Amino acid sequence: VMIISINGFVVKENFDVFLEAGCDTAHTEVFTTEAKKDGSIEVTFDAAVENAMVSYISLSKAPSSSASPSQGPSLRPSSQPSLSPTLEEIIIDAGAANEDETAFSANTWNFVAPVNTKIKGTTIPSMFRTHRSAPYFFYKLKGLVPSGTYHIELGFAETWYKNCDVGKRVMIISINGFVVKENFDVFLEAGCDTAHTEVFTTEAKKDGSIEVTFDAAVENAMVSYISLSKAPSSSASPSQGPSLRPSSQPSLSPTLEEIIIDAGAANEDETAFSANTWNFVAPVNTKIKGTTIPSMFRTHRSAPYFFYKLKGLVPSGTYHIELGFAETWYKNCDVGKRVMIISIN
Repeated sequence: VMIISINGFVVKENFDVFLEAGCDTAHTEVFTTEAKKDGSIEVTFDAAVENAMVSYISLSKAPSSSASPSQGPSLRPSSQPSLSPTLEEIIIDAGAANEDETAFSANTWNFVAPVNTKIKGTTIPSMFRTHRSAPYFFYKLKGLVPSGTYHIELGFAETWYKNCDVGKRVMIISINGFVVKENFDVFLEAGCDTAHTEVFTTEAKKDGSIEVTFDAAVENAMVSYISLSKAPSSSASPSQGPSLRPSSQPSLSPTLEEIIIDAGAANEDETAFSANTWNFVAPVNTKIKGTTIPSMFRTHRSAPYFFYKLKGLVPSGTYHIELGFAETWYKNCDVGKRVMIISIN
């Protein structure tokens, strides 16, 4: 059981993740609050039983009418958590153990980098610590608007040390039969243990599907995640095929109005939170239910007491805060084994 506070206000008391969601199951709590006059928001996790924990924190700017400083933080009503896909978006966490086997061709495998691997160049390293690979495989995304225009973001990180050299892994990426990246070498583009994204714009086929194909030229092809979102119909022409999406923010990366803290990641910024905490990573074969981004829930940060101080915000600005949890430590998979209090500011 734990207590969660935001800017000094208790927002969840006697909070038991297992009681709320069960074991190995994603659970989110979303609040609306205002930043302090110094442009900061402090989120506090205090254990009542065992250790407090959190998998991720996502903060995004909200309309100023969404919260009142006199009332403190509130539950954000009927809103889509910022890391969860809307009806207009699909996120495929390709390297996750519970990735839907029907989504892609057979004879692929998932790889998870060692626990202490630090992924550079991203605020969501957990999404890049895993990947799916094979000599050849594809994903068929169905149920889209026929001939609708979509943005597709592909996430990669070369975390297999034997391939951390130019030419060790080379692949060809196609969308709906059009080659969009030829002789693509993740290490050459970004280096080792470094996040890299490629974003394209394309149209769905007449049957409402988009097929993304990964074909190896050297070693095995791979991908960490696929994110698909609806785009204006003027963004692509079916006669031209897919195109690089110019000067746009990839859908999984935070904008200037958003902060994502991947709390359980090995390279989480040590200055962001109080000392004497540790990160936990669930076993490789742990299947996280209730989410399309299980990699973000396979890890968590924990301690008897800790806090995050989010800085550089608009003074007195209104923000939504989403907290992600999953009870993946099997010894706590029972009611009352982990209880905490959450406070904000």
